[in-house]
Amino acid sequence: MSASGSSGIKLGLDVGGTTTRAVALDEYGRLLGRGTAPGGNPASHGTATALARLADAVRQALGGADPGLVSRCLIGLSGYRALGDRTARDAFATDAGRAFGLHPGTPVLLTSDAVIAFAAGTSSPSGTVLIAGTGSIACRVERGVVTRTSGGLGWLLGDEGGGHWLGREAVRRALAALRGGASTGPLVAAVLARSGCHDHDSLIRWAYQGSPQHLAALAPLLAPAAEQGDPAALGAIELAVRHLRDITRDANQGHLDGPVVLAGSVATSPGPLRDLLTQSLTRAGAAAVLLAHDPALAAADSMIGHESRPSQRGGGPAQLGL
Repeated sequence: MSASGSSGIKLGLDVGGTTTRAVALDEYGRLLGRGTAPGGNPASHGTATALARLADAVRQALGGADPGLVSRCLIGLSGYRALGDRTARDAFATDAGRAFGLHPGTPVLLTSDAVIAFAAGTSSPSGTVLIAGTGSIACRVERGVVTRTSGGLGWLLGDEGGGHWLGREAVRRALAALRGGASTGPLVAAVLARSGCHDHDSLIRWAYQGSPQHLAALAPLLAPAAEQGDPAALGAIELAVRHLRDITRDANQGHLDGPVVLAGSVATSPGPLRDLLTQSLTRAGAAAVLLAHDPALAAADSMIGHESRPSQRGGGPAQLGL
């Protein structure tokens, strides 16, 4: 079996800031296996750590199969733009193929996680993908290429409406309630229980301990509190929806054209935020609001184009239909 031929195992990876997912398909397109690992965004975790996590997910997905039988690999990478120019992206793809143990000459292609998320939600060639997970970004996709983005500036400078931002809002609103003497209520109670704190000052100390990303663990507390009618939780969710709608419109220069695919745990999880976001995007002109289903599988079984040419280990056209 030729590693670079049409037969052989196909690998697809969906690499986010929090979770890395890998899917392996056999030569007939049947699911061979899946793997998961912590986030592999090289901008957040460093290249060495990112590659180690990607390789771990791939080993799980292969389930003991010889990586030399892989015929192609597509990686949808969060942090793709942060890698820099084409030379840097090609170097990352080459290093990934080596870390996975692929046969020399196996095409390893790299693209934005937005491209595979869009393909996982619709067969339309063009439209928008809104990713709200730990962070948030909206991308206009035209025939497998991201042509315009909005958001995606990271927790320090932006990512409004994403998980870290929502967790910070949960803390801020709980602190405001505690400062005003309100020690009860669904959101306050949930934040104190999850953080292990008991008052205003201990919650502040907890918020500044560890990495800033640990605030994202509080994001899931907002939906149940909002469903119980907590005004602080409802306010945070409504503000998040406005931010996410605005970056989606900005990625389209103010006018939505085609479908909008939602991706990431914040945008796709059932609950008030997804419901309000779907309504808001529909009113803003989205032709349809769809959910990304299994981006890693879409990458493994995809015909989408790519912004980055294959690794120099493999060669091939810059726009490769997989």
